[in-house]
Amino acid sequence: MLSEYKSKLNRTVVKIFAGEYYIGCDSEIIKTTIGGCIAVCIWCANGSYGGMNHYMLPYKMNRSDYFPESHTLYGINAVRELVDNLRRVGDQISDYEAAIIGGSNIDLNDRSINNINMARLLLEEMDIRVIREDTGGNCIRKISFDTYSGDITIDKIDKTSQLMFV
Repeated sequence: MLSEYKSKLNRTVVKIFAGEYYIGCDSEIIKTTIGGCIAVCIWCANGSYGGMNHYMLPYKMNRSDYFPESHTLYGINAVRELVDNLRRVGDQISDYEAAIIGGSNIDLNDRSINNINMARLLLEEMDIRVIREDTGGNCIRKISFDTYSGDITIDKIDKTSQLMFV
């Protein structure tokens, strides 16, 4: 995770990477870049705060997966941990709204579909309304999430373009 104050924006910008999440309460901007991974953005419509995660796999696929089952690289943990930590900030879960972003099929396997379905299933199970979804396709997405307003900007880059993940 990288955090930097941007004087031009008069705000802090936090960049998260796979397996990370961040919750912002002070009008921060959270950014990430994803392909087949998923980013779930959740914000409180009444509370002016929100968070984003970035996960790689829906769950531990087999014993040879390097990370322990509880790791937030897995959607089953990443979404729950994000919601649990948002609930510590305040408000009722019924005040939350969510966006599911990513799941591009850039590596031609079922992982992307499974990632998308995991996010949908967990948010539905927790009764969190999904009001925006930008999933699938063959692109890389650069996401910018305003934790105060809930605004999300998505820049799509064709998978054949060159991109540095910094």
